Amino acid sequence: MLKFRPINIADKKFFELAASENPVESCEQTFAVNYVYSENYKTQIALWNNRIAVLKPKHGILHYPIGKPANLDELVSYVREADESGIKFDYLYDVPPNYSEKFPAVRDFFDIVENDGDFDYIYSLESLKNMKGPLLRKKRNHIKHFEKQNPNWTCEEISPLNIDQAADFALENAADFEKCALSKAFQEFDAIGLGGLILRSDSHRIVGFAAFARMPCETFDVIFEKSDKSFDGSAQMLVRLEAETLSSKGATFMNREQDFGEQNLRQAKRSLDPVRMYKRLSLVPRFL
Repeated sequence: MLKFRPINIADKKFFELAASENPVESCEQTFAVNYVYSENYKTQIALWNNRIAVLKPKHGILHYPIGKPANLDELVSYVREADESGIKFDYLYDVPPNYSEKFPAVRDFFDIVENDGDFDYIYSLESLKNMKGPLLRKKRNHIKHFEKQNPNWTCEEISPLNIDQAADFALENAADFEKCALSKAFQEFDAIGLGGLILRSDSHRIVGFAAFARMPCETFDVIFEKSDKSFDGSAQMLVRLEAETLSSKGATFMNREQDFGEQNLRQAKRSLDPVRMYKRLSLVPRFL
């Protein structure tokens, strides 16, 4: 029987151990994402065959187990066990992109759903540091404008000295659905394993903020990012600074998560020239 309980800060070590068994580029497998958004989704976890099962009961979502890859027999067993445990869910989420290729018989048990709004955008840090190529030309121009208007701009990593200022700026610029997650993130910033940056203008005013978490595959996941749109180029400058910072920490790629089918967000993410997408699948059981 699967026994789910609310996720807590002590679960970070279990997520890290499970991720080391199967390093993937999915933002949905990071502890930080699951924890900071746990109030939004009422996230619960359970241990299953030395893997982590994640349940979002508010939205009827059971995640593909985190850890050692599950073959088809194991996956069917996992779904049956969840059902027999009285767990209510509509589909299995965050299934690896190549699962149906590795296990063609999956179609005998599940309907496969591929939604491009669920795909993660993966970027080269080298590309974003240098802003090279035709797609990034406009970004370079915005950055030059910001530097011209703010010749004494500064950038700081988030620390105990500025975290309260960063929190105020982030919450002031957050969408309603992000505010609970941001508050949770700032309350336990270091314990969650978050890092972050703030960008300041000429007048020392904060005009950009980003928070990120390390993933197990030479990648950092950018979980939050906010900029003051009244300062032209602040958003583009912030992205470049993130790339420089994460590269200095030994990373090669940046995951900027999904666009959820929102057109403005999609356009913004595509304009940064991703090198690839993490094309996660969803599986709807046909045997329950």
